[in-house]
Amino acid sequence: MFQAEWWTQGRELDDVGIMVKNSDIIIGFSDVETDELIGFARVLTDFIYKALILDVMVSKSYRDISKGLFPK
Repeated sequence: MFQAEWWTQGRELDDVGIMVKNSDIIIGFSDVETDELIGFARVLTDFIYKALILDVMVSKSYRDISKGLFPK
């Protein structure tokens, strides 16, 4: 999924692993039928006042469709 977005292209797998390891919160969504990763976001936070949400992405095949809690 990281290689599909313009701002994440070219990131090396080892670097992505370090990025994930050093993030405070990781959020992932998967398709329950296929186990495909369809959404991702990460958060850096002090757990008191601030949180920075980064690298929010949704698989292209799941964009613009009604799924889950937010139907159109």
